[in-house]
Amino acid sequence: MNLNCTKMSINSDELGSQVVFYDSNKSDKIYLLIQRYYGDFEDEGNSCYIESSYEDFCGHFKKLDISLSKNKIEIDNESKKICINLEIVEDKIQKLNKVLKIIVGGIPMIKYYYEEI
Repeated sequence: MNLNCTKMSINSDELGSQVVFYDSNKSDKIYLLIQRYYGDFEDEGNSCYIESSYEDFCGHFKKLDISLSKNKIEIDNESKKICINLEIVEDKIQKLNKVLKIIVGGIPMIKYYYEEI
């Protein structure tokens, strides 16, 4: 599965953090969201939640491999892999890296890699 992302939403506050990638070739109907809530708002314990227009890539995940580079992010949930091609400015990549670290932080079975260029 592949997305070509030119539009992205990044949010982080005291209730949680989330990132939404939108496919540039289609509309806002093709997307992938990664989020994590904190404290009383977190129902699934040590997991992050992924929601997507690709229905077979949705749910709470305790085990993922996430790899971010300057021009793409790959997410592997053991049964499926998605590649999101990023066409965004460097500032957004840095912010994305910071928020992804927050989202996956403290979840032992989620591996996160960031390739600095």
